[in-house]
Amino acid sequence: MTPPLMHVTSVSGGKDSAAAVLHLREQGKPQRLVFFDTGWEHALTYAHLDYLQDAFGLPIERWGCVVDLPEHLVEQAEKIEAVLGIPNSAFVRLCLKKTIFPRRTVRFCTQLLKVFEAVKVIRQEHDAGRLPINVVGIRAAESAARSKLGEYEVSPTLDCMVWRPLIRWSEQDVIDIHRRHNVKPNPLYLQGASRVGCFPCIMARKAELRMVGRDANRVEAIRMLEAAVQESFRARLVGEATFSPPTLFTASRRDSNGDRPGILIDEALRWAATADGAPLEQERLFPEQDDPDEGCMRWGMCDTEHAP
Repeated sequence: MTPPLMHVTSVSGGKDSAAAVLHLREQGKPQRLVFFDTGWEHALTYAHLDYLQDAFGLPIERWGCVVDLPEHLVEQAEKIEAVLGIPNSAFVRLCLKKTIFPRRTVRFCTQLLKVFEAVKVIRQEHDAGRLPINVVGIRAAESAARSKLGEYEVSPTLDCMVWRPLIRWSEQDVIDIHRRHNVKPNPLYLQGASRVGCFPCIMARKAELRMVGRDANRVEAIRMLEAAVQESFRARLVGEATFSPPTLFTASRRDSNGDRPGILIDEALRWAATADGAPLEQERLFPEQDDPDEGCMRWGMCDTEHAP
């Protein structure tokens, strides 16, 4: 007898994962909705998850990794978390424990805070006698790497099939399904964010960094975390070895030694206020503010007509 299917849909609080939930709901497929909490999200994202839960009519389980710390690091973590406004932040505690920050090529935050937690959820489904399918709301148009992904894939790590139902969707398709179900987008998009996730992600763009700069508590929490991680990092150096101190962000350009130097949060915020890309080589400072594809008009939440 074939076990019943259960679609385990990862909900990030972003538009694509919400669209995936709505798409499966239109097809009448059974779903289990899961949010993997890094403890490093924007307050609006946490609030939006509550809104989505009501809009979907389905519970969104919140899974978070518990990071064990020695007592002296627990005290440091709690001071940072008090400023951050997020108790028991897995991201804060993981960085303190490892005495480094994730890097573009070593994203241990994704592996430890999301993938390993997803394995636990999938295992629960197997144990309950159901056949899980991991549903991921990503689109090929988002990046060159994602454009190479297929709609279906067997994941040995998760021990199940991975389904990407939106892989060939356009962003307009995502917006349309939100409109069709009268579901609002995460407010961060309307404030200029191009993505929703860690706040900030180590891959943050200028617009997202400028949003961080408007949150004094978040900036101060990052300063405190960088200082604490660097203190622990230096304490474990051996002999005369010298390394660039760990920071949340790194430059895209290599220095004379071939390394990518670290950039402290205040330097990153200064860069975000510049018109050129140095030193991180990302996007320009001022996008066209009258672009009809941006902000509220893009989501059909404003009646203002765009002038031809």
